[in-house]
Amino acid sequence: MFKKFINRILPFVGALALVGCQQVSEMALSPLAEVGGEKLYLADVPGLSAEGLSAEDSVKIIDKYIRVWATDKLFFQEAEKNVGSSEELEELIERYRRSLLIYEYQLQMVQNVNQDKLPESEVQAYFDKHQDQFLASEPLFRGCYIWVSTKSPDMEAFRMLSKSLDEGNLEILESLCIKNAAKFENFNEKWMPLSEIRKGVPINLNVQMMMRSQALYETRDSSMTFLAYINEYRKAGEAQPFAYAESRVRSMISERRKTAIIKKYEKDLYNNALNSGELKIFKK
Repeated sequence: MFKKFINRILPFVGALALVGCQQVSEMALSPLAEVGGEKLYLADVPGLSAEGLSAEDSVKIIDKYIRVWATDKLFFQEAEKNVGSSEELEELIERYRRSLLIYEYQLQMVQNVNQDKLPESEVQAYFDKHQDQFLASEPLFRGCYIWVSTKSPDMEAFRMLSKSLDEGNLEILESLCIKNAAKFENFNEKWMPLSEIRKGVPINLNVQMMMRSQALYETRDSSMTFLAYINEYRKAGEAQPFAYAESRVRSMISERRKTAIIKKYEKDLYNNALNSGELKIFKK
């Protein structure tokens, strides 16, 4: 059965590959499947225009999509037979339709509110005023770390170079890490939470020892050494650095603006309808 399906579908796939985004050939307009009078066409199947997709991969995508499409249609048919229609169900459907339309309209209303275009001065001012909303849930660090074999002949060089993260030292560190098959993570220009550092190194870390500014922290297990130069840190419970919190601050300001736009529109809509007589309120 599947072989027949492949033989039938391969010409469709070839036709689609030849024309790309242009109109497909008459072959591709033949239905792939039919359920209850509804037909599925090749043009309805997503993901077939991906670059480098082989004919065999395309067949797998089509086969999987037919199964999903047909199962959905068949399930819906069975649901209609067994659930039937009721006043309560129709009311739920209508309520969902109204909610969906309102939601889509609200998205259109606020589509011009772009958090990336907010002035940094406004974002900084909001952060300064609401720092209690941006507390670190875990320690945060700026600096770099190296995860290298304890037997490395360049260990002293690693220790020395890690203490000064200027451009020249960073270049030498990167080349030494390549030579020693070491892992090097430079996070001096961004803040990294402790949990992210722990993901990169399978070793127990003494967090209290790490929390020293402009200091080198070193620990090891049976075969590997972890070197971390901590330029700056924040303890859990302290205010997050602005650079770390900025994206969240922008998102919060943006959401507040969107809410304000929608609330104002709701108020204006209500008052205008009341003033024009479109809305009548009967007092008891």
